[in-house]
Parts: sequence; structure tokens; C-alpha cells
Amino acid sequence: MSESHAVLLSIRSEHARAIYAGEKRAELRKSFTASGGGIVFLYETAPIAAVTGGFFVDEVIRLPVAEAINRASEFGIERTRAERYYERSSHGWVISVARPFTFQQPFSLEKMRERNHRFMVPQGFAYVTPGDSLGSELIQRMRASIKGEIVIKRIRKKNISEFRELVFESVATAYEDIDDDFVNEVVFPDRSIKAAFSTEKKLLYELNLGKVTLGYTVLSVKKFGAVKTGPTLLRDSYRGLGIGVDVRMAILKSCKALGYRKLYCTCPSNRPHVILYLLRAGMRLEAVLSHHLHRDRDEYVLGTLLRSAPAASISVSKVTSNRGTVRNLVEVGQSHKMWKSVSPFLQKWSSAWYYSFNSTDAESLMQGIINHAGGIRSFSAKPRRIFGMQEGARRLVCLLVLTEKRSGMAKLNLFSSFDSFDEILSLLKWALSRAQYRRYYVTLPVDKCKAILAFLQMGFRVEGRLEQPFENVDHVALGKNA
Repeated sequence: MSESHAVLLSIRSEHARAIYAGEKRAELRKSFTASGGGIVFLYETAPIAAVTGGFFVDEVIRLPVAEAINRASEFGIERTRAERYYERSSHGWVISVARPFTFQQPFSLEKMRERNHRFMVPQGFAYVTPGDSLGSELIQRMRASIKGEIVIKRIRKKNISEFRELVFESVATAYEDIDDDFVNEVVFPDRSIKAAFSTEKKLLYELNLGKVTLGYTVLSVKKFGAVKTGPTLLRDSYRGLGIGVDVRMAILKSCKALGYRKLYCTCPSNRPHVILYLLRAGMRLEAVLSHHLHRDRDEYVLGTLLRSAPAASISVSKVTSNRGTVRNLVEVGQSHKMWKSVSPFLQKWSSAWYYSFNSTDAESLMQGIINHAGGIRSFSAKPRRIFGMQEGARRLVCLLVLTEKRSGMAKLNLFSSFDSFDEILSLLKWALSRAQYRRYYVTLPVDKCKAILAFLQMGFRVEGRLEQPFENVDHVALGKNA
């Protein structure tokens, strides 16, 4: 950030009080910052001689004086006052107030100089640097004054185009394969939900503080009671001001009120400031995925439990593998006769590995197979391949689902009626020899030790441990780069 998005203005006390009371809805200036500013702190001149609060900016406009006077009158500022103020100026700035705030205690000039002995009261305006002692104190006081007031609301149509712009401006620089299809998965979620078996719905929200829209977030609601957040995007003028933690707490509060069980997100390893605010918001680092969504850096998985999962209500019996039985390895195509056995198999065994599937989940998997067979390669279509192991000619005993993801990756899901090193390793070897991708990743219950060993034997590495991502069992995250 080349310029701070927070500024300090000197102002007479009567004008500051009018702003705090909502009576004065704009501030006029002969000069101001071209970057606009997201937050304005107000230093009340003598006899107060202290910063008493400030306001979030709605818009900053530089206009020829005649137009600036007209604009000021729209905010209730008398024309004669504006004319006197802008006298002899060719242009004027109009800074509209979106949301005022006041400090619990004034921050006196004396205290400010204890923080920075070189501080001088600005004649016009001064930049506030969030990283120094004085700037940090101002921002902490601002955050205290708005604590708990940020809320999330479903996005309004007028803001969808800005969301698109922010995605390409911010997300595309950190991830590969960010295109219109990526955005459309969120803006038009019905197009991708049909082929998704773990995602129930995608919801696009605004992050609001009163009338101020701070940014946007996407909630991907999972069928097992968890919510993945992301991307979460702040408007440029509100970045670097310490409110990321408050935004994250607002998201957490809303998800908890809605009854979700777990909140998690991913973050590029090369954005330490984002990782820091996520940790400060109470999230826990659960995994580091190697070269996951970008070839040149890792991806961090962070999560927090909103409530503990209940004890599993489904008891899964153990099946002992008969080593003398012939195992057939097959790929399940859209017309393969084995498909009829896939749905009941998944409904019986899915809870032992992830969460309890129903017939709709199985149909979503089938849709992915149809999309792959039909050459539909958009990632929102979730193109899939399913590799299976049969006992004899008919009985299905193990499935490996491969879903194509962005950046040349494939996500794996294992469903098996046994936890057997030899059989799972055989299926894994056979499947990966027929599906070439840059990277593979999978999560497995921590108690499926032999399955985990089979993946380790194939060159997968342990990248983290996820806390109760589906039911009441932790999962090991494993990844393998080609």
C-alpha cells in the first residue's frame, strides 16, 4: 500500500460534534488526498486539543468550485458557507460521511506526542500510518468504537459488478485459473451446485458497517454442517486498517447464529498479513498444502469449531478382507453396469470416511462423470472419474473418486468397506496410472491407519490434521505433487 487509507484532519469542535450527531453529512476541504481515504480521524482544535473520533468515508470528490458548492448543498451545507470557504479556489473537495464514530476517551495532543514526539497538528490533513505507534493507537481506538457492529447481509445486485472487479484485482494475483467461470460459480451458484456432492449452497454476502460496505465474502455451505469462507475481499480503501479481524469475527458470529458446526478457509502462504489476522480472530492453522492452488507457493488451511459434532450415530461394522478372493479393478463410466451398485455402496459406507451420503449426493457424483465423459471441462461442472474395486463379478468393496480442480490438481475421496493396506494400495496405483495431474490431495480419518499408509507408500506427504471437518473424527490432510 503506497499511501495510507486513513487520514487525520484538524477541525473545529462545533463541526466535529455536528458530524458525530449526524447533522453534518460532509466535510469540505481545499486540499485532500488523491487516494480518497477510507477512514478520517478528527482532531478537534483548542481548547479540546485531542482526537475525539472520526468517520468512515462514503465518497471523496474533487470538483470545480461551482460544482463542489452544488454538491455540498446536497449534503445540507449552506451555499453561502461553501462559497466563503472555497473563495479564490479553482477546485474543492467534498468528503461525504458514511458512518461517524467517537472514541470512549479523547486522545489528547499530549498523549499523541508521547507516542510520537515529532507529531505536529496538521494544517490541512496528514496520513495515518497503521504500522507506527501513533497510527496503531488511533486504529485500536476506532476498532473499539465499532466493536460488534459489522454485519453480513446478502449482496445487493448493484454491488455484484464491484465484487467481480475485486475478484480479478485481488484473487487472480494469488491463484491460478481465476476466470469468469470462477466468479460465475458464486454469482450463479445453481450452475455448479448440481455437480457438487459436498457443497450444499454458495452464498454471496456484503460486509456492512451501517451504510458502509466494507467488502464481500462467499460462504460455501457444506452438507456436513461446515462452512468454507472465501474469497473474502475488502474494498481497497479499507485494507490495512486492522478491521480484517473484526470482519472475521462478524462472519464467525453469523455462522454460529445460523447453527453451523465449523468454519474454515484457505489462505496463500505468501500473504502473512492475512494469515496473521485470521489467527488473531481465533482460527487455528490445521494444514499446509504443498503447491496447492499455485505452483509457486503453498496454501494454508485454517479452521475453528463453532460447536462440537455429536457422537456418530451410525455404527459401521468391520469387514475382514479375504485375501483369496479375486479383486477386479474397474473405472465406473456413465453407462457402466456397476453404477447401480455405487449409490447404495456410498450410502452404506460414506459415514465411515466422511459424512452420511444420500441418493442426491450419489447423483451429484454421477453428474460429474457425465460432465467428464461429455468433455465439459469447466471447473464448476466438477468433472470426475470413479475407480472401483469389485469382489468377484458384482460386489463393490472400494471406490476412489477423482474430481478435477483448478491449477491442474485432482481431489481424491476414498470410500471403502475395509481399511486394508494391500487392497487400497492396489486401487490407488491403478487409478493414478490412468489419471495424470500436477497434484493430488485427499483427507482421511485419523483412525484409517492402513489407508493412510497406502497413500504414504504412493508418495503422499502428511500436510496437516483437520479438526473434525465432517463428523466427530479428525482427518489427516495428505498431498502429492507430480
